Amino acid sequence: MTDITNNSGGPIGLPNGQVIQPKATVDVQDWDDQSGHVVVKAWLKAKVLTTGKPAEPEQTGDGRDENGDTPEMAEMRKRFDASYAQAAGEIERLNGELAARDATIMELQASQASQASAGPAAGGEGEQDPPKPTFSVKDKGRGWFAIVDADGNEVTKSLRDDAVEGFDAKSDEDKAAFVDANKAD
Repeated sequence: MTDITNNSGGPIGLPNGQVIQPKATVDVQDWDDQSGHVVVKAWLKAKVLTTGKPAEPEQTGDGRDENGDTPEMAEMRKRFDASYAQAAGEIERLNGELAARDATIMELQASQASQASAGPAAGGEGEQDPPKPTFSVKDKGRGWFAIVDADGNEVTKSLRDDAVEGFDAKSDEDKAAFVDANKAD
């Protein structure tokens, strides 16, 4: 196992899937295999990655390190870098969830569109048959009755009580047949 330090400002993923957070040092178990990778070689050459524990920041005569930070500021920088890396990881996780949600939405929209275009026979919401007219019995007075449509227009000749008895209990198809058989002359 070898200690590897990420000297960059962002997390670095190694070919084995291990992620090294910014300014962090981790133990890489299969470093011999990882160090041969072309990208890892380039990171080592550019000193983005270094082997071994990082040296303590050099202190200048007035207590500042190589970044010009006081020890307190250097500690704050470390905490900021750590919280930034954590936030970046959280953003990456949330972006993955958003991508999955967007894929689900697209699938649902595609499914809905295919159902709508398939029409009512396939369970979709395509064009519907126009509603069938509903009929009811109208009392015209003096023992005479007529069948009227949904708009109140008489659609049959005048009929006696015994002819329209039980009309409202009939199915829509039976009512339509009754109307056809008793149309006004």
